[in-house]
This record gives sequence, C-alpha cells and structure tokens, in this order.
Amino acid sequence: MKERIKEIRKLNKLSQEAFGKRLGVSGAAISRLENGERGVTEQMIISIAREFNVPEEWLRDGSGQRSKPTEVDELIDLQNKYNLDQLDVKILQEYLKLTPEHRKIFKNYFVNVFGSSIASEDEEIVLKVDAFQKELEAEKRFSTSGALQTTVAKKENVS
Repeated sequence: MKERIKEIRKLNKLSQEAFGKRLGVSGAAISRLENGERGVTEQMIISIAREFNVPEEWLRDGSGQRSKPTEVDELIDLQNKYNLDQLDVKILQEYLKLTPEHRKIFKNYFVNVFGSSIASEDEEIVLKVDAFQKELEAEKRFSTSGALQTTVAKKENVS
C-alpha cells in the first residue's frame, strides 16, 4: 500500500508536506507511511481515497483500476505541461463552462482579434457566415427603425 500512496502523491505532483496537509497530517507522517515505518489506519485509507478520488479497494490491495483523472487533474496536467499560471487555468475553467453558443461567440471574437489564421478553414467559414448574418440582422433592425421614423414624421407633417 505504501507504493500506491506514494504513486498518488507523485501523480498529483505534491510534496509529502503538501500531501499531508490535504489529509490533515504532517509531511513526516506521510514519510513514515511511504517508508513503511507506520501502518496505514482505516481512517487514513478513507481520507486518501476521498481526497484523491481513488477506489479504496485499489488503495488497499491494488485490485481494479485507479480512478480516471478528474477535470481538475486534467487542468493540473495542462498547467504543468504548458507552464500556465492561475489566471490561465481560471480562463480555461470558465471557457469550459460556456454553452456551445457562447463558445461560438467567444471564438468569433478571437478570430476577429487575432485573425483567421487561428481557425480551421471550416471554422472560419462558419464564423464568417455567423458574422454576416449578424450584420444583416442589424441592417434589418436599422432599416425597420428608419422606416418607422419616416412614417411617424409623415404623419406629423400631415397633421
């Protein structure tokens, strides 16, 4: 079990101190667990399983699979791989929460700001069509309101 505890800690890129802090124990306590100097209590097994999203059975005897990475784990991997700061991670988290329609608006904005070179050919076509549709709708609203103003002005001149 000590190898699996160490594996969980290393996969989460935590020092023994940071790992222990998340579990409410000292780094020295984690060191003793990983070195086999202390036995792992039932409560510690439950805490590790809950805190690090691993099945208790896997932690106890290695049977089954260690759980799949969570969204947080995947973001941590991206953060480490691309040297992202906390703001970068927060931007990614908020983007992932957007609806498909809001993502489309966001991507359209980026293409307008950074140029179409960041979009694939198909994406660029879709974004241009969307932008053109919005222009037509705006023109329609403008011409409709202009026609309404002209009608009101004519009525006032007749009176």
